Amino acid sequence: MADVLVTCINKRDRNSTHEGITHLGNPNSTNGGWKWDEIGTNIMPGLAAVKFFDEKRGIVCGDSSDAFPTGIFITHDGGVKWEAIRGPRLPSCRCAALLPNQSSVLVGGAWSELGIVAIAHPTDRARPSSEYREAELDPLSGRKIHGVTCSTATTPRGEPWCFAVGDGGAVLVSSDGGKSWGEVHLPLSSELLAACDFRCVATFQEHVWVAGRPGHIILHSSDNGKTWEVQKTGVGVPIHALQFIDEHTGWLVGDLGTIAKTTDGGKTWKIQKSSGQRCAVLLLHAEGRNTPLDLVAALGAAEGYFCTTVSLMSADPATAKPTH
Repeated sequence: MADVLVTCINKRDRNSTHEGITHLGNPNSTNGGWKWDEIGTNIMPGLAAVKFFDEKRGIVCGDSSDAFPTGIFITHDGGVKWEAIRGPRLPSCRCAALLPNQSSVLVGGAWSELGIVAIAHPTDRARPSSEYREAELDPLSGRKIHGVTCSTATTPRGEPWCFAVGDGGAVLVSSDGGKSWGEVHLPLSSELLAACDFRCVATFQEHVWVAGRPGHIILHSSDNGKTWEVQKTGVGVPIHALQFIDEHTGWLVGDLGTIAKTTDGGKTWKIQKSSGQRCAVLLLHAEGRNTPLDLVAALGAAEGYFCTTVSLMSADPATAKPTH
């Protein structure tokens, strides 16, 4: 078996707001083979996304803190050491995507935050440290950005097309590699878009797919976001991720263990796995701590009912928009 390095985010204490990083090393090592090595616990804020350029260089992002204003970290040694990215105090970062130039990362998050992390190589004396730069865009009334991606297709100036999606039907496009953004024109009324919360975006060459909540539709563009069509999925639950390996073949994953595949570019979808379409119990509370976990355990685990709990408000200061 070839050498493999797997890096993941972990939370030792479920009540802690901090997380750590662990990695799984060389299976042929002399210390007994596969082994998880802890390389950080309770030293970072909550983390939400991880991306690697190669087996050595990678980035993680999440909530900011006084100690780590951007909430973004980079490694040049496969996750053994992590360097905090310089920049302003940011709200919670929720998603990241690699730019084709392999030297920058696109980051999005709460309060319509979008920006670029310029990655500095340790041997680059001209730019000794990586830094975050905010992109130019309208504030979108503070809507959260849930998904970002960069296409291999390029503009006439040679810049990659980049896309971002979020709450309230937000779909943004950048024609300059993520430096500035504008909203695209979608074939849905403003009333329908206000009821949509997009969670993910995928690209293959000039094709773009957008999905989220509700999950029974996907938006598709075959010309880098200039024109769009609505595709029906037959999926009755919110969609959280999309992946396409060519312009025809792709997969989606959603709530309740739903996995679906398309072989015609999203025109039709076939459910490959699903553990249900509806929940038997819905619990609504102002704060998550008020959820009756004993009731969820009794109905969900003991009796086998699908249970869903929704917190209507969040007072987490880590996701609040910074005031400075």
